[in-house]
Amino acid sequence: MKPILVFTLFAFLPSAYSMDASVRGNARGIFAADTEKDDDVEHLYQQELRLFAEGRASAEEWSGTISFLLRHQLADPNDTKQSYDADLYEAYVRWASHTFSIEAGQRVVRWGVMEYVSPTDAINPRDLRLLIDPEVEDTYLPVLLFRSIVNSGSVTFEGIYQPFFRSSRFFLFGWDAAIYRPSLAGLFGIPFVDAGAQIDDGSEEDVQNNALNLQYPDDNPLTGEGGLRIGWSCNKIDVGVLYLNKRETLPSTDFPGGLSGLIPASTASPSSSSVISTFPRDHLVGATVRAVLDNGFTLKGEALYQHEATYYDSQLNRLRDSSLIWSAGVDYDWELRQLFTLEFSQDRVLGDSSPDFFLRDRSQYMLSPAAVLNFDARTWTIELKGTTVLNQAAYLIRPRLIYRPTATWELALGGNVWGGDADSLFGLVSNDDQVFVAAKVLF
Repeated sequence: MKPILVFTLFAFLPSAYSMDASVRGNARGIFAADTEKDDDVEHLYQQELRLFAEGRASAEEWSGTISFLLRHQLADPNDTKQSYDADLYEAYVRWASHTFSIEAGQRVVRWGVMEYVSPTDAINPRDLRLLIDPEVEDTYLPVLLFRSIVNSGSVTFEGIYQPFFRSSRFFLFGWDAAIYRPSLAGLFGIPFVDAGAQIDDGSEEDVQNNALNLQYPDDNPLTGEGGLRIGWSCNKIDVGVLYLNKRETLPSTDFPGGLSGLIPASTASPSSSSVISTFPRDHLVGATVRAVLDNGFTLKGEALYQHEATYYDSQLNRLRDSSLIWSAGVDYDWELRQLFTLEFSQDRVLGDSSPDFFLRDRSQYMLSPAAVLNFDARTWTIELKGTTVLNQAAYLIRPRLIYRPTATWELALGGNVWGGDADSLFGLVSNDDQVFVAAKVLF
């Protein structure tokens, strides 16, 4: 229904308008194999097929975009899992003059300037089910919103309003990328029972909703989410300040009794009568800065203050505390062929409610280096990207070798290497190192 509404608007444009239209897309397939087997219930092989198609049309001040995303995930062996999505992705119309524009529809809006830890990219929820080789842009989920932009010389005013809530997507049981996984159970000395394996394929979302007793907010457009951003540009320097009144996109779960009362000895599923999960609303204030220098360097940074974020102590008791996340980085682009990036970030809980936190420290220090080297007119590309949590000795390394035989074909060979302390987020998947092959075609 939404695609029809988007493009029906063009039928009311004056017939004198000349309309331009274009279609583009890509198809991508990836197969990954674990380098070692550490548990009988893990999946040693995973594959993903992804098809994206986008159409655009414009006529004078009007333009419209509509796109679709089809995705299929398969995990073998030992209780084969499948996940299939057929989603309308972005679908919106835009009217723009020289100084003013308005947009309405479903879309992704990014306010951040960082690639890895971008705290001000808080408008869209995320797809956290991708463990193999996700591109950053693949993890954003579009939301229905209204957006207006006013350009006043070097200053820009941007406002958004999201009438309906959309949560992030994740696996709770049954997958190597699930939140509840064998290594988590072993860390706390509790039994692991694959609750997702005891249901029919395709109903994992129902199981996790019931297990966490998710209580979604009512679809009331009068109580939606919104924000404002003010940007300033001068001499290749862009500065922005922003405010968002927004709900958390991941469940904020109250486990009565904490860890000791979470999981009975006979099941891995929490009691739905006691566990309550909500999506609380919060105030977010942030800023971004980006400076492009003439010598190929780009300096960038951003920060976000959250008034009441959800955390958990070491016994899984829920905490609501203020937090500050900031990131700073530098890019170096050498003749548009080689790109080097280094980003540093700190995520700190500002309150003093607990000395110990679940799978994190009060302050998290992350360093994310990356190098993208192109050879032979971009036919060959070597990528090496990584992230390390310095205070947990945790890391993720993603090397890739990419070959482009033509302008529309791309073949890749790569890997994921995880490591870290047993009670760190990366340490939980330290035995899930993978090698993968991928193919992508553009059209």
